[in-house]
Amino acid sequence: MAETKSLLRQIRDKETDLNLELDRAARESEGIIEAAKKDAVAIVRSAEIDGDAAAADHTRKEREALEGELAELQARGLIDAAAVRKRAEGRMARAVEKIVDAVALRNTEASR
Repeated sequence: MAETKSLLRQIRDKETDLNLELDRAARESEGIIEAAKKDAVAIVRSAEIDGDAAAADHTRKEREALEGELAELQARGLIDAAAVRKRAEGRMARAVEKIVDAVALRNTEASR
């Protein structure tokens, strides 16, 4: 029977060792999981920062392109306005003549 107790004791000791090892492995696994969660949070935050920076850069580039296009359109508008003004000035003398002739004709007809 002493041999049996010895075997039972060996089994119990081995079971205790295995339970201790299992507890250690569980704690180690929890540590790994917590570290992975922290890494995931850091990765997501880094991606958000990178995404924000990329979005800001894209917005800045688009704004610069639009401002350049706007400046070009404004310059073309000024050129077109100057051309229209020049054509109008060239036609002004003839228009005044026609208006004067029309008014003079009405005055002549009215005085009859």
